[in-house]
Amino acid sequence: MSTKTPFHSAVPSWSGYTYQGKIALFVALEQIVNIPLEDYAEYKVEFEWFEDFAILKGEKYLSIHQVKTYNRKTFSEYQDALWNLLGKTYLKKNSLDSYLHTTIQIDDLDVLKSQLLALPVPGVLSDEEKYSPSYYHKLVLESGKFEEIYMKLKKHKYPNMLYYCPLAYIEEAIKRKIEDYYQLRSEVKTEEQIKRVYSNLLELIDSYITSRHDDEQQKLKKMPKYISFDKIFDILDKNWESPSETYVKHIIRDRFHSIFEKKIAELYEFYGQKAEFARLENYLYHFNSYSLDNFFNICQWISPHINESYADLEAYRKLLTESGTDILLDCLLEVKQSLHNEKPIFLQERNNTTYLPTTINFDPSSNKSKYNKNDFYISKLAQDILANQDIHSFLYEVDNLISGYINMGSLEDAAKKFQRGPTEDSREENNITKIKSIRMIDIQRAGKELNL
Repeated sequence: MSTKTPFHSAVPSWSGYTYQGKIALFVALEQIVNIPLEDYAEYKVEFEWFEDFAILKGEKYLSIHQVKTYNRKTFSEYQDALWNLLGKTYLKKNSLDSYLHTTIQIDDLDVLKSQLLALPVPGVLSDEEKYSPSYYHKLVLESGKFEEIYMKLKKHKYPNMLYYCPLAYIEEAIKRKIEDYYQLRSEVKTEEQIKRVYSNLLELIDSYITSRHDDEQQKLKKMPKYISFDKIFDILDKNWESPSETYVKHIIRDRFHSIFEKKIAELYEFYGQKAEFARLENYLYHFNSYSLDNFFNICQWISPHINESYADLEAYRKLLTESGTDILLDCLLEVKQSLHNEKPIFLQERNNTTYLPTTINFDPSSNKSKYNKNDFYISKLAQDILANQDIHSFLYEVDNLISGYINMGSLEDAAKKFQRGPTEDSREENNITKIKSIRMIDIQRAGKELNL
């Protein structure tokens, strides 16, 4: 008896705020603006079950969607996706529409059809728990209904009459769709309110994908995950006039993901560094698995020189900036090991010493410092870390800080070079003795010590 099933998961290659999740959000919003309010409860988005995502009314599939982020127009890249869509359309008795979403412009459907029929039978996927494109190829062609089924296949239309959506454009497309929703209801929203709605909708989508990914990691029984249109409406219906701490945490994480995913795309598409690509994806999942509150704590930990106690707009301005996040990513790429347990630290088991990757990006060899002497800046940096009481309890677990370019024997020695003001009283000094002994090393040295 076959154990194969038409259900699948794209989770191993999709985590956090990625293009696929944003496309699902765009399509859901597109549906919402055309549905009466009293009908919202009947509709839902299904993730990573019958397809990448699907739209349902009750238990009936209305549409299924495959999302491809290839940067190449080669038809063979899309062959499997097309047979999957056609086969699943057949399984549902041709009662739904199927959509292919791409980041680049590809051939018209008539051209794709002739290419699809001209190519050899697609290879069988190795995962025995899912139907393969070759299975669907056989199923559809032997049904004698290829033409009828193919008529249900579409390329999704985006604003400006485009049948593809570049990675850089999807955020703007979603915001404009949110704006459409309010305009249809004669409501005026500021651009800042639109941004806040967008961020909270992304968090809703992300929470479901993370839950799905957790099930995959723990090898739990596979079950579909849904988001009711009611939940999307609840976010759209809020005021969002003033930025809450939750909102600020959303936008910090969104910026972090955007920078992270850009680096992943560069590694995979331009350099072909598949091992590094996979490792960064695991890191992204690791960071994304935290709750918003825990994620903000991690932002504080990996930026120990920045003292921001609250998630306000000042914290957004300072934490996880692009230049700081680039340093963090360079460190994660240089060190060829996984993070230790549930915290953002590396462990050198031989000496049982811990290393915290950071966003500290000052380069002593640069002449761009606002300080005349690099030693003064490094001393101030050490003082700022020692004065950051919000993270003292975490720094007790850290032996080494990894910066972009700075090496110092200990925070205490560096801080004393240009000591500001009075020293701590004896009680406070005793409490942070362990922290004072933390040393700071650059990325290259960290790689040599940890990649043994």
